Amino acid sequence: SISGTAVDPFNDNTPADAGLCVYAADPSPALIGGDLDILASSVIEDAGAYTLEGVVTTSTLGLVVLVEPCEGAEEGATVYPSGTGVAADTYAGGTDVTEKVAYILSTAVVDAIDGNLAALGHVDGDGEPANFADGGGLINFILDAAESPVSGATVACAAGYCPAYYRSDAEGFSFTDEAGEATTATGSSGLAVMPGAPITTYTVSHPDLEFDSRTMGSLPGKALFVSMYEVTD
Repeated sequence: SISGTAVDPFNDNTPADAGLCVYAADPSPALIGGDLDILASSVIEDAGAYTLEGVVTTSTLGLVVLVEPCEGAEEGATVYPSGTGVAADTYAGGTDVTEKVAYILSTAVVDAIDGNLAALGHVDGDGEPANFADGGGLINFILDAAESPVSGATVACAAGYCPAYYRSDAEGFSFTDEAGEATTATGSSGLAVMPGAPITTYTVSHPDLEFDSRTMGSLPGKALFVSMYEVTD
């Protein structure tokens, strides 16, 4: 089983509303162009609590806890389909995963992201105007060994088109500084937003810290929350 709480990291970790659907999914099929393989499903309960029973998998890539409006409830939804990774080593040997925090991305934040992307002239790999709402993407937190946000970091990928937009320290949710210039590295939140991110290997650069690389990517219409950590060895 996988259990824990679903919260909104951009709203003081407010618990998700009861009644949202939650799934355990294997991302492996996405590597060859497929969709997530749903392994178990449930519904968010009071205070954002969830439990997914009977999860059976051989995935060594990890799993994803996906929170989204239930079928038929999409109209007027306030939550964008949001996935959070579950590392394979946490369930190796059949171990239950407990106290797993699953993040949700509100449609209000998606609107803020897309307003910023439009203002900066974001385009897809074909050079066409694009947004996060349609293409999905990575919500990537860059963290040090103590799990604190890292400023001054940049993210790049090994293959494909993967521009990163960095949340600045300006008021509100913005990818520009107080002078209106696009930020070129993470601010105090450590956040990089990568719309339409392809499945490939991602690396972090920082003038003083070293980071693990990760193989990951996004799916259309879904946000995937990920964290990349400082290497201390």
